[in-house]
Amino acid sequence: MKVLLIAVQDSAAHYQLVLRKLGCGGPSRTGDTHVVIESMASSDSSWSTPEQPGALQELLTRALYAVQAPGRAWREFILQLLHLQACSKDMCLATLVHRDTDGGARWARLVEHAAHVVVDVQPLPSGHSLEASGQLVIRQRAAAGASLSRVRA
Repeated sequence: MKVLLIAVQDSAAHYQLVLRKLGCGGPSRTGDTHVVIESMASSDSSWSTPEQPGALQELLTRALYAVQAPGRAWREFILQLLHLQACSKDMCLATLVHRDTDGGARWARLVEHAAHVVVDVQPLPSGHSLEASGQLVIRQRAAAGASLSRVRA
């Protein structure tokens, strides 16, 4: 599963609208599921700058829940998400699309620490319609010594 997180909003309808606009609300030709959320910069500062790893995990869970499982109980969804993370060592957990690649490094460190994953910052595909400069691609950690690699958009 590949998740594109472009912002923090409270409305599932808002997420679904963004998905429709970008045309990636379902499985892609490669079998990845694309979930798009609008922007890492939020007017709600408690979400835009989480100080604890748990807050970031809650952000990812909340975002996934809003789009993928609006009718399910939180605990049920979290268990499914943890199972999904454990299914494959090469599973792509999330892509954080953000406007500032420098700011993304801080997010990357928080994600790596909280979820024991490897984070790569990569340029967006050409022709992307939103104002964003990079992607954080999060994968299961391959080795204990794995590090963060950053690619400028």
